[in-house]
Amino acid sequence: MKKKITLLALFTAMIVFFIPVKAQDKVNRAHRFDLAGIEELEINNSVGKIELILVEGDEIRLELEIEAQEEGFFRRRRDLDEVHLEIEERNGRLTLSLEEEKVSAYWIIEVPALAEIDIDMGVGEIDAEIGASRLDIELGVGEVDVSAQLAKTGDIDVSSGVGDARIRGAHNVYSSRMIVSEESEARGEGDLSIEVEVGVGSVRVTLD
Repeated sequence: MKKKITLLALFTAMIVFFIPVKAQDKVNRAHRFDLAGIEELEINNSVGKIELILVEGDEIRLELEIEAQEEGFFRRRRDLDEVHLEIEERNGRLTLSLEEEKVSAYWIIEVPALAEIDIDMGVGEIDAEIGASRLDIELGVGEVDVSAQLAKTGDIDVSSGVGDARIRGAHNVYSSRMIVSEESEARGEGDLSIEVEVGVGSVRVTLD
């Protein structure tokens, strides 16, 4: 009987030892940036979603939700206390980067009109509402939805390597489709360009 109790205690200890400690699943962080001297914004993100909202004012407001991605049963999640937004400001350009492994990020960014906005992301979704800004987006896999002003927008050039590339509300819309890829170009009534390139997925630009 004593031997059975000892084995049971040992087995219980093994179970406790092998159950991984659950790390924090999500963290929320907020940032504000004064636009004094800033004319361009660059965003780099590995996995997640970016929502760009056009606002009035003299600052950029960012709400950032970072989530540890699922791992195997015996693997620990990424420690989110070690994950930080990289911020660099140089020559009138503000660069925000979150390119850590094993995390996804949901960005909600309130941005007044800037001279230029560049977004580079690996996998996910991008919803961008822009005003008087040039826009350049590169996305590896996912979906891009852009809303812009007809009066401000100039040349539009969008493409998807595997998927759809559509433009609505613009002038002189021309689309060329191959077997799985599509390229579209058009013109607004302004002079600020929009360029979007998606590797696999879809892109849609709507002018109003």
